[in-house]
Amino acid sequence: MDVHQVLLFDTRYDHAHQILDRVAQLLDDNLLSCTLTKELTPFTAANLRKAHQLVESGHIIGKVAISAWE
Repeated sequence: MDVHQVLLFDTRYDHAHQILDRVAQLLDDNLLSCTLTKELTPFTAANLRKAHQLVESGHIIGKVAISAWE
């Protein structure tokens, strides 16, 4: 396990800020990338159904997120 794996999978809550700072730095340095493909908003039953259909279709690559409560 390398230093990135140790830092990213450390579950001690007192180190949460260090983990988030490291993730932010890796994102800034383009060494880590987000796999978010689709974001649906607002958080409704209709968008839950749509997200489920997207994932179940097997045609989406990456992550589907639902955000922003009504």
